[in-house]
Amino acid sequence: DEGRIYFDLTDGKFQVSEDGGAYADLVVAPFTSPLTTKGALFTFSTDDARLGVGSDGQALLADSTQATGLSWRGSIGCRVTNSAGITCTSGVLKTLTFDTEDFDTDSMHSTTTNTDRITIVTPGYYCIGGLAYFYPNAVGLRQLRIVNQAGTIRGIANVPVNSLNDYSTTSPITIESCAVGNYFQLVALQNSGGDLDIYADANHYSPVFWAFRVGG
Repeated sequence: DEGRIYFDLTDGKFQVSEDGGAYADLVVAPFTSPLTTKGALFTFSTDDARLGVGSDGQALLADSTQATGLSWRGSIGCRVTNSAGITCTSGVLKTLTFDTEDFDTDSMHSTTTNTDRITIVTPGYYCIGGLAYFYPNAVGLRQLRIVNQAGTIRGIANVPVNSLNDYSTTSPITIESCAVGNYFQLVALQNSGGDLDIYADANHYSPVFWAFRVGG
């Protein structure tokens, strides 16, 4: 099929002709924007749709659970600590527990159930780390591990002691590609020959365990 289109300067209209037939006005349905407020976005689900602007500091994420495939999200992460010291037996792995949340934006940690875990709720890439101060002791080494749900070590820090008077600080870190339900634990080890405590600080810098989503 062959068609023609031209603009009628007299009437100020486009006209179309199909297969050499008579010209007729080109009628275009009027467009009505769904946007009504500052910052809203023009999106689509099964039809044109409006997505309202998010809150200050939020970012737009692809989200297949939403009709438009998009949602606004703030920063995702948590930082947890423990209010009391934790005793570690020499030569025995000790999984640390955490009873205090400095913040948790995605329900990644519980202070009542599985308090040793940070569990991934939103998939993506995460930076995960921890820190612990061991009380002074001049014998052996101090170690802190980040372990995943399969028991695999994903980050480790070893610190040999060098003084009877100084605290030993260990701080492992890792970057992980995480699926929903993956979880991580912080595991301590020391070989001083006797029990040794991890110091609990009132300012929440020991022991501490954290995870932040850094990308999708």
